[in-house]
Formats: sequence, C-alpha cells, structure tokens
Amino acid sequence: MKKETLLPIVTTIGTFILWTLIFITPGFNPYLTEIFGFAALPLMVIAFIMSIAMIIGSKRIGALSDAEDTSLRNPKWPRK
Repeated sequence: MKKETLLPIVTTIGTFILWTLIFITPGFNPYLTEIFGFAALPLMVIAFIMSIAMIIGSKRIGALSDAEDTSLRNPKWPRK
C-alpha cells in the first residue's frame, strides 16, 4: 500500500484508540473523562469521515499526477 493510502487509515485507528482509552479509564481522571466523553463520539465520527475524504482525495491526486506524467512523457498533441 502507498503511504498516501496508509496515513489516513493509521490516523483513524490511532484516534479511535485514543478516544477508547479516554472512555475506558475513568479512574485515571474522572473530570477529563467527563469532559472528553461527551465530545469523543462526534470527534470520532468527524475523524472517520475526514479519513475517508483523505483516502479519496489522495487517490484522485495520484490519478491526476499519473495522467499528467504520462501526458508529459508521451505527448500525443500536437503531432508534427
């Protein structure tokens, strides 16, 4: 897998693990868990949506750059 595809997946998994740890460790700091507990779910959803957008965007950018490279290497227009 390319780095562009792997990065958002790793970011999403890392964010998920971070918020899961905050959820399951109320003994660590009850006030922190109370504050972040309510914000964790929407933030996890936002991180998931952003990671999907990053994957789609990186694939599209990759496709565009490949197309540009091939057109520059192998110009079909104008023919002389």
